[in-house]
Amino acid sequence: MSFRRMRHTKAREWQGCDIAYDFSNPATLYDATSGGSLVGSGAAIARAEDVSGNGNHMTQSSSTLRPLRIVAAQRGLDAARFDGTNDYMTAGDIADIGLGTFELAIVFKRSGGSTAVQGYLAKSLYGDGGGRFYLACDTTDSVGSDLGTSQPVYTGSAPTTWQVLHGWHLRSASNVAQQFVSRNAATPTSGSAFAANTATNYDTNYLVLLGAYNDPGGTAPQNGSYFNGDFGEAVKWNNALGSMARRRFDHSRARKWGIAT
Repeated sequence: MSFRRMRHTKAREWQGCDIAYDFSNPATLYDATSGGSLVGSGAAIARAEDVSGNGNHMTQSSSTLRPLRIVAAQRGLDAARFDGTNDYMTAGDIADIGLGTFELAIVFKRSGGSTAVQGYLAKSLYGDGGGRFYLACDTTDSVGSDLGTSQPVYTGSAPTTWQVLHGWHLRSASNVAQQFVSRNAATPTSGSAFAANTATNYDTNYLVLLGAYNDPGGTAPQNGSYFNGDFGEAVKWNNALGSMARRRFDHSRARKWGIAT
């Protein structure tokens, strides 16, 4: 992985990261799902390289469903603009929830419109079995997962300003889990501890989606769930960062993108 792409981020903060995308780095954006050329200003993004080093690239094969590269979207940094109608990208069936701890973080701006369900970063399946995780807007911004039961945690609002949204799922005991969500490195909102399934290693066939929430089959976007706004970065870890590393990461993203904490 090239750490020069991650301004203000120390290498140890990315240990255990299984997917990461940095739309501020034009050298990671291509106009074809394989091969192709770098994306010009205002042009469609077919592939965003996975800067975790794991090769889990985000792609969109349909030219009509691709987000656009917006130059100098925030603090002189580029971003990917999703239209809220049908734009999304997918990394395929990767980054399963398993039975362990995980964390998700995104840097983004929602561009108003409906506060109905909008998927930010998701491998989820509404109202079905375990194995899902998501950051999404469902009236308010939220994080959720399912290890035998669904326990979403809400931030209390869904602003239309740039923000760092960070959600994590911790195991406090072998069969107890708890979820947290924080915006712009603020004190996190915590959910109630709940009994977690310790018998099933959730290996789903759902797709990881950026810019939408999964449909009832888990393998395509749900109608009406498309994200309307800009993404700067998105990352998922398959381990717990710990409070110090988590705050360091969130503050570094806020400094990079000019977001008040």
